[in-house]
Amino acid sequence: MLGAVLPLAMYILFRNIWAGSLPYVPVPGHLTLHNIGILLRSYAQQFGPLGALAVVGVGILLWRRRFLLAIFLVTLFIGDAAFHLFDSVQLIGYSRFNLFLLPVVVVAAMIAVDTIPRRFLPFSALLAVCVMGLNLFISPLYADGSKVPNWGDYGFDEAEHYYPYRDAIRWLDRYHPQDRVLVTGLDFSPTLYFYAADPPAGPRRLAEFGHFTLRMFPFDRTSTWGMRPDNDRARVANDLSAAARDGFKVVLYHVMWGTDPSVMPQPARWRLTTVFSTRAACLVVYEQVPPA
Repeated sequence: MLGAVLPLAMYILFRNIWAGSLPYVPVPGHLTLHNIGILLRSYAQQFGPLGALAVVGVGILLWRRRFLLAIFLVTLFIGDAAFHLFDSVQLIGYSRFNLFLLPVVVVAAMIAVDTIPRRFLPFSALLAVCVMGLNLFISPLYADGSKVPNWGDYGFDEAEHYYPYRDAIRWLDRYHPQDRVLVTGLDFSPTLYFYAADPPAGPRRLAEFGHFTLRMFPFDRTSTWGMRPDNDRARVANDLSAAARDGFKVVLYHVMWGTDPSVMPQPARWRLTTVFSTRAACLVVYEQVPPA
């Protein structure tokens, strides 16, 4: 019971201490059929067959008239759901918050497995293997280790976007060690020095280190992500023109609408030199073509 309660209790404590300008203020108006549907969909997507087994476990507790434990698990589950439902509406169903429910789900699922008689031990083992296999199948990971973008985030696109920065930064350090490099085409701020072969010593600024400079778009994920490539080709060309005016000869550009670099334009005086990609994300390097 302590293991089931402690994660949420610690989160509430930390939220009250370090919330800063975002204290927890419950909004009962978030209790709508639409938001409840998002929660239910998130549970199905994130817990999968383990969640189904947990429901069976709660049913077994009720059938055996172990009402106190059943009420405890159900109340804890509903209380956690209500806590986050009444919080920021764009974070309803957010996967990292649903992790607080994992101890409850595991306890209820184990009750279902423990009910199987010991003489059917091979069946119990097979059931456990099937549940783990199905959870692995629905896992948000590609074979190359990259994560499925926006998995477990139902409000707006703000999670699970990973780019192959290490390969790109090291390539640029090798082939353009003296050139100023502009990193752009994104609306978030990665700590690029994490991916450098030799991270710089001393104070580290978020937007610049070494010969790399970060230039971000205004954060507006509801409109930036998911736009068709044709809507953004002019913006890419304008960004490259601005880079040339500011003295950059090399640009590391984020492909924000998928993993196909062919959708990227190749404006005059720039050539698309190389591509770094995973199953989930793509970076391209533009080099300025010297005038004839």
